Amino acid sequence: MRRIFQLLVISLFFVSCQKATNQEDLFRIKILHDGYVVQIFTSAQPKTFYLSRSARDGKIHIPVRRAVVFSSTHIGFICRLDQQDKIIALPDSAFVCCDKLRHRMPGITMIGDELSPDFEQIIGLRPDVVFISGISPAQLERFKRLEQAGIAVVPILEYREQNPLARAKWIEVFGAFFDQYHQAKSIYKQIEKNYNSLKHGLASYLRKSGVDSPLVLVNIPYRGTWYVPGGQSYMANFVRDAGGRYPWADNQVSSSIPLSFEQVYDKAKDADILLNPNTATSIKQVVATDARLRLFRPVQIGQVYNFTLNKRQSCFAFWERGVVEPDRILSDLINIFYPQSNIASDTMFYYQKLK
Repeated sequence: MRRIFQLLVISLFFVSCQKATNQEDLFRIKILHDGYVVQIFTSAQPKTFYLSRSARDGKIHIPVRRAVVFSSTHIGFICRLDQQDKIIALPDSAFVCCDKLRHRMPGITMIGDELSPDFEQIIGLRPDVVFISGISPAQLERFKRLEQAGIAVVPILEYREQNPLARAKWIEVFGAFFDQYHQAKSIYKQIEKNYNSLKHGLASYLRKSGVDSPLVLVNIPYRGTWYVPGGQSYMANFVRDAGGRYPWADNQVSSSIPLSFEQVYDKAKDADILLNPNTATSIKQVVATDARLRLFRPVQIGQVYNFTLNKRQSCFAFWERGVVEPDRILSDLINIFYPQSNIASDTMFYYQKLK
């Protein structure tokens, strides 16, 4: 299960190594009279899945009743659809936040991480579908062993989406497999409505108030290098939508930018806010990673915020549910950037101020 943690750390520090792409380019769903056709466009080649409510050869019978998952974000999508009882195996229980799934943990099999899964064990479980991250063609090739055993292997590519709403829209893919497509579309429409309502409310507030937008720095050094999100990345888009100024906003890539401490200091030492300092839960822990961080204004004035509000053992709800709750993340960020605006919810969902 450490693979899940590694993937999540990569998503925070490296953001994405893929070119920004709209969700229409990564998946398509066609409704049929007895099911769906789902196309997922991996970097290798498109994968097409035929889903049917009747048991037909060459088609996946829906709703799927036995699913294996390899990523915390998959758990977030499935639990949002209230289909967690269909999960029969995952890499490690320590990274599960979903209460309903945790209650079933004694009956769930641990099958190793995505880099070295126990294929024999997975085949023995006879799942209907295995959801993977599909990070590389080589990894997809390894999982062909399951396909040869008649098991559907479905790559979920939400991590390649740089628009927060585009990531959340992948709930529709899970909705098709669990025959909850219309419910999934309804959930997404509400998320989209909430998200855009916050953006419009903020735009109106900024026009009327004339307040200055805060300069926002993201992440802290990791193993000697400061990986800042590119200007078109997932976190940069969140900062932009929440009304923040981002030092690398003009950068046109969605991948992370590996910089030295000195390069970041020169450009962002006077930032107003610091977000996502690894998994630190206090400013003391932040500074312990590199004493020079005391030189940054947000650390000096106590304007450091992290996604650690809802944590259970090794699981952060931000990693599991945040993908399908971008409206709540945006609400938190607006509260942080403009605490007097009264635009967002009074409740913080993911972020907390570090002391």
